[in-house]
Amino acid sequence: MRNYLLLTLFLYSCTLFSQDVNYINVYHKPILQAEEYILSSKFDSATVYYKKAFEQVPYVFCYDYVNAAYIAHRAGNNKLARVYLDSAVVRGAAIRLNRMKIYFDDKQDWINFKKHKYYQLRKKGEARWDKKLISVVDSLYKEDQKYRSLATKSMTNVSYYDVVRKNDSLVAIHVKKLLQSGKLTENSVGFKCFIQVSTIIYHFLLEDEPFIYECYKNGLLEKRDYYDAATRMSLDFNKKHKYIPFTNDKSLIKKSDSLRNIDGIISLEKLKYLKKFENKSKGLFFTLFY
Repeated sequence: MRNYLLLTLFLYSCTLFSQDVNYINVYHKPILQAEEYILSSKFDSATVYYKKAFEQVPYVFCYDYVNAAYIAHRAGNNKLARVYLDSAVVRGAAIRLNRMKIYFDDKQDWINFKKHKYYQLRKKGEARWDKKLISVVDSLYKEDQKYRSLATKSMTNVSYYDVVRKNDSLVAIHVKKLLQSGKLTENSVGFKCFIQVSTIIYHFLLEDEPFIYECYKNGLLEKRDYYDAATRMSLDFNKKHKYIPFTNDKSLIKKSDSLRNIDGIISLEKLKYLKKFENKSKGLFFTLFY
């Protein structure tokens, strides 16, 4: 543990949230518009808004490229779909290789991709990731999971919960510093490693919603990482949240949808339909969990 504590202190050398780009305005809102077009089966228009979002930020998140590839395919533009697919694979996208076949009109192109290019793209991505930082995240993740992997035979549920929460808070301190430094991003460690960061956020940093909101706004967290952490406590305990009103009052639902729109998040009602679209994609399109 000492090693990763020293390294987190070393990496924490930048000003908090030095990004100049407001990802909510220039990235998430265009993608929200793309999702609106998807629900109307206007895939050409949705592709335009994905392209608009991608052109305005220094880093595009892995699974937004995955989604854009599928939508370009639905628009009949497999050439563009493969451009987005390549970018997703470089970032470490976890998609079953055989599912990518739909993006290839030529059989020989597909064979070349699955036998050679796919692995070349993976190596290209891995070569630019920060191995030391990945090691730090691995250590923090193991620490996060340490007590969760133990059975509760030797302690009561209350004491087990207290131990886990205390440990979570210690791990979160170091993850928070890495995020604040701007060093820890999906771009620096790859998608697979950043899932570990997402898990830590989900376990503790959700209690600091203003912080994770700033991470979301500044392009350090993708929409799903932010939204699912921010709403977890609300969903687990049926508590009202600005994004989830838990009511049939139309005025409160309208207010909630307005706040979601401001933050580039699709309305709850439309999310239901987007989830159905996700299911029909067979693992090639991803939206919010809830």
